[in-house]
Amino acid sequence: MSPNVRNTPAVKIPLRMVLIVPFVIQLAFVAGLVGYISSRNGQRAVNEVAHDLRSEIAARIEEHLRAFLATPHGINRINANALRQGVLDATDPAILERYFWEQLQIFDSVTSIYFGNTAGGLVDAGRESTDASLYVIVTDGFAQGTFNKYATDALGNRTALVSAIPDFDARTRSWYTGAVEKGDATWSDVYLLFTGNDLAIAASRPVYDAQQNLLGVVSIDIFTSHLSNFLRSLEIGKTGQSFIMERSGLLVASSTAENPFTAPNGTEAQRRLFASESSVPLIRSSAEFLTERLGSYDAITGDQQFEFELEGQRQFLQVSPFHDDYGIDWLIVVVIPESDFMAQIQANNRTTTLLIVGALALAVIIGIVTARWITRPVSRLKDSAQALARGEWQQVTAVDRIDELDALTRAFNTMAGQLKQTLEDLISEVSQRTQAQVALQHSNRCLEGTLDELKAMQEQMMQQERMAAVGQMAAGIAHDFNNIMASIVLYAQMTARATDLPPYVQERMVLIDQQAQQASRLIQQILDFSRRAVLNRKRLDLLSVLKEQVKLLSRTLPENIETALDYNADVYFIKADEARIKQIVTNLALNARDAMPEGGKLRFALERIEVKPNEPSPVSGMGTGAWVALSVSDTGTGIPDDVLPYIFEPFFTTKAPLCSGLGLAQVHGIVAQHGGHIGVKTQVGKGTTFAIYLPALPMAENSSMTVSPLEMPMLAEERGGRILVVEDDAAVRKALVDGLESFNYQTLEAESGKSALAILEQRGADVVLVLSDRVMPGMGGSELFQALRQQGLTVPVILLSGQPMEEVFEALRPQGGLTWLLKPTSLEQLAQAVAKALSKPV
Repeated sequence: MSPNVRNTPAVKIPLRMVLIVPFVIQLAFVAGLVGYISSRNGQRAVNEVAHDLRSEIAARIEEHLRAFLATPHGINRINANALRQGVLDATDPAILERYFWEQLQIFDSVTSIYFGNTAGGLVDAGRESTDASLYVIVTDGFAQGTFNKYATDALGNRTALVSAIPDFDARTRSWYTGAVEKGDATWSDVYLLFTGNDLAIAASRPVYDAQQNLLGVVSIDIFTSHLSNFLRSLEIGKTGQSFIMERSGLLVASSTAENPFTAPNGTEAQRRLFASESSVPLIRSSAEFLTERLGSYDAITGDQQFEFELEGQRQFLQVSPFHDDYGIDWLIVVVIPESDFMAQIQANNRTTTLLIVGALALAVIIGIVTARWITRPVSRLKDSAQALARGEWQQVTAVDRIDELDALTRAFNTMAGQLKQTLEDLISEVSQRTQAQVALQHSNRCLEGTLDELKAMQEQMMQQERMAAVGQMAAGIAHDFNNIMASIVLYAQMTARATDLPPYVQERMVLIDQQAQQASRLIQQILDFSRRAVLNRKRLDLLSVLKEQVKLLSRTLPENIETALDYNADVYFIKADEARIKQIVTNLALNARDAMPEGGKLRFALERIEVKPNEPSPVSGMGTGAWVALSVSDTGTGIPDDVLPYIFEPFFTTKAPLCSGLGLAQVHGIVAQHGGHIGVKTQVGKGTTFAIYLPALPMAENSSMTVSPLEMPMLAEERGGRILVVEDDAAVRKALVDGLESFNYQTLEAESGKSALAILEQRGADVVLVLSDRVMPGMGGSELFQALRQQGLTVPVILLSGQPMEEVFEALRPQGGLTWLLKPTSLEQLAQAVAKALSKPV
């Protein structure tokens, strides 16, 4: 055997394969790695987005629930206070019927509003369903007996008796007994309406008089279908669902069209559905999964997120408990299929895979062509060597061999260059993909930051919207109270002036007048919060006012509370309403007293500060310039973090039922109406400091700057001509007419601005004065005044308003013959205003 044969390997590998196979394997590995990383990043992104979306939706549902469920208790609180204070007569069913019917027009989420007294009687105003069909209910004699239900027209008048049920006793109803047993506000169980077309729940509150004697129970029903409508309005991915259920598993509401109760079938009574009985697979499977996973819904004490499979598809689920202060204990469930997020990612993955496979195929083809081109010179060299071995010398020449080696060298160099370029391209591609991956991650971090900022902004906007909504509602309530008080004050004072009344009747009328004045002060509290109170602002030395108030408080506060006043030798003049400033100090002092039941230190401090440009201010939003800082500090219990964001909200209190929750809200409104700012610093167990910043007046300013809505001249003598009274509220209009006629004035009446213009066209020569409400439907008092002046009529006009009129009055004053009067007005103020207006030349 020759040496060549002995050195020949058993398996020979073609050079072409040696060049192609490793190249292909390397490319396939890199392509597969890139595809795997892309898929993993897509799955991670889906998990993060699903987590954030579930949390955001659950938070929105909770926020809506709190606002929705707070409304009936807020109305109950207002009604209970009105009954306790005597603003509403608890013994007059007609007044209660009208009051409840009008409240029902304002709150469209409320099903019915009613009051049951200790005699078993009931007064109720409600709507049949979510449409506008309204009714009223009253028992015979406003006591235990026949239950009469009447349909009403658009004005709240009874039209027809719908039904009559004998032997009705409100005292036996669960909403009555539950509230009386608890002695405070509470919820009833969710129940199915007797009509069988909706679920409802009742919010109840007992009503006591000043001696803590039970007067009865106020209650409000609400439909849970309102919650279902809200859930359906949410965008929960593409096919996601949400639902609310009790701890027992009974459905309250869901985002589907399915009712949370069984349909009537004629054989079985209707009943509520458990979530596990739902015909919607996503809701039913979610409820079953929670039961299997946790064993009991009672195990859910905080927000929890899970994943489970339904028909081979992964589902993202979040369950959150919801509680309120009146007994609600529900669960909020949000479930979103993974497929809602994966469609686009799967499409991207398919595109990426196709691109990788295409790139790999192209690389293999290029490799084969390149290998062929590289091995061809070597093959020719091999052929030449074999030819030389066979003795075919003509094919082998030194020059030819040199040429082939040179060509082989050039081929190797070319191949090396191509491999280098290929590797560089591959490295560049991997580098670009790596950079792109880093830029997705950076974008995700930026997106998370942006989402956090958006959530914070959203919470702030919702807070502002709630405050604005409550403020608007408070102002509306104050407007209605002003009209009611206007009639009460005028008639009480007119009756008290009668000389033929027994002394005890006169004493009672004086008491009614005093109580009406107390109600007016309550109205001012509401207007202070809504920033619509009438202010008597003038130049005020805050130091003198504060010294007087601290001296008064040191005598009235408990002896175990030490008071102190700190100030520098400076001037502290502001433009303010002195009574409102005293109200601020009193409210803050009483809050401090309640925070120090065992005694402590109450410190008042004054200083004058200067906010310069480009310097941080003590409170966000303060402008540059001089400010007077008033701080009130106590060493009491402090304010917990969960309470602090709500302290300035109206009707929010941690001291119910002793307080209304208007104290700090009134402070906030007064400060804002004075152009000031308020800040608070607190530490639990160590005390609280409220800091109020009011614009300081220049040192040299010494004008009084008093703004007074009405000067008080002497009563005018009787004179000819008629006074046209324009008022849309019939009761107030009649009270004004009776008051004027008691002073021997002759009157004409109009229920609107347009009606007043028509009367003036016919009897303008007889009218010597127009007394008009400023706010009326269609044409108000301001528009009526402008219309008169445009027609060339110079008759003097007095505008009645329950809200500030400085800006409106200043705009209209140049046209002449205009004054205004604050509601509710007293009989003396009315007479003096009319006398003054008639005594002035037009």
